[in-house]
Amino acid sequence: MRSDAADLSEILAVGTKTKRDALVLIDLDNVQIPPSRRQLRALIGTARSRCNGRELRVVAAGNAQTCAKFADLCRDLGIELMRCSRRPNAADRALVALAGEAVAANPRTKVIVVSADAMFARLKPALVVLPAWQREMVAAALTAAADQIVLVDIRRSAHRAGRRRRR
Repeated sequence: MRSDAADLSEILAVGTKTKRDALVLIDLDNVQIPPSRRQLRALIGTARSRCNGRELRVVAAGNAQTCAKFADLCRDLGIELMRCSRRPNAADRALVALAGEAVAANPRTKVIVVSADAMFARLKPALVVLPAWQREMVAAALTAAADQIVLVDIRRSAHRAGRRRRR
């Protein structure tokens, strides 16, 4: 008969051998209103708060023109940028392929999507993080596939940031 201490040490050993990662995928071509630094931080912060100490890798993808618009912001926030062609759904396909590789390398990778596109449903994401104003835009397939959808009220924080209180 094995002792509880032996079982616990095996569990702890397995936990240290298996790297638990989280991959945040941002579809820049799907962003209809360009987010401010504060808004993008709010979305990533929400994703990070749901990762339970996992190592977080954030990747954004878009066509060359979109990537040029967001290059400084992404660099400042430590977001990897993938330039894709202008073909329809090119950024979606690139991010889905990247997630597939990450999950194949480590099946415990938690996939978090910042997009409302149905293309991401095939990933069965653990979490979808979206601005609250995109509530009605979330694809039905993505809603059905995601474990959880979190809506972040980024318009309100941006509105407050742009106005100063008068006394």
